[in-house]
Amino acid sequence: MAPGVSPLAAPLVAALTATLLASGCAGSGVAHFDQPGFGVVFSYPSQMSLHTDVRTSTQTGDLAPGDTTVAVALDEYNLITISRHTLRARVTSTNLDQAKPEFDRLITQLAPTTAAGAPVQHGGLPGLEYQFAVPSPATGQSRYTILFDGDTQYTLDCQSTTEERTQVNQACDTALNSIHRR
Repeated sequence: MAPGVSPLAAPLVAALTATLLASGCAGSGVAHFDQPGFGVVFSYPSQMSLHTDVRTSTQTGDLAPGDTTVAVALDEYNLITISRHTLRARVTSTNLDQAKPEFDRLITQLAPTTAAGAPVQHGGLPGLEYQFAVPSPATGQSRYTILFDGDTQYTLDCQSTTEERTQVNQACDTALNSIHRR
């Protein structure tokens, strides 16, 4: 673990040039994310394909057994990665302000010029949301939302290029507005 990072930190995974290997079906309408190992479900546009074998180019923190990442994607650069990580401590709405500085520090490892995270709540889960540019592709942007369910962290990284930003942002809004515990 990096110096100065407390044991609370779970890995923060960014789909900075994600490699998508195993695909699901795509179509029109709405699809539902309901994957084994994830304690949350949500809706997303069915023109995005589910990918269960996702490799990311950047991560901070340590992986724990059972940590996993999947994605729903339009293509390699326009996607939502969904990660599940086990934390070493519980994060709730009552202690989110204490955990926030640590997550702010970790996010700056992914994107050094990122502003501090904004507190959010989706589906009854407290969280933090960040926005930052990604190094590849040149016009890439990430809307990085971390949600906490006790000692479990769910991260939705909505990454887009300029050309598909509106569509990915709408998909991200659909996912975040519909997310809830199983």
